[in-house]
Amino acid sequence: MVHRDRRGTDRAQSPVDGAITEHPLPDRRARPHAITTGPDGALWFTEWGRGRVGRVTVGGRITSYDLPRPDCEPHGITHHRGALWCALETGSLARIEVSP
Repeated sequence: MVHRDRRGTDRAQSPVDGAITEHPLPDRRARPHAITTGPDGALWFTEWGRGRVGRVTVGGRITSYDLPRPDCEPHGITHHRGALWCALETGSLARIEVSP
């Protein structure tokens, strides 16, 4: 389970023992919004504040990828048939190819 605290820190909490593991983002202005599992087994999330999508491995390695416009404000994200789909506040959808 993942949630954001009042300081904007994303926290993961185990439903089994209640332990929380934080994965601070390299860019504090990223403002993560939505998260989904990707077809590659990693977790993918939107970086609303920076116009990017991010990827975090189960080991905690974080990588960010620019979308075509830095002001696109990506919100929702999901995967379908090997690609990620991201809803943008600019009235568009972004399709992101993911290699397994």
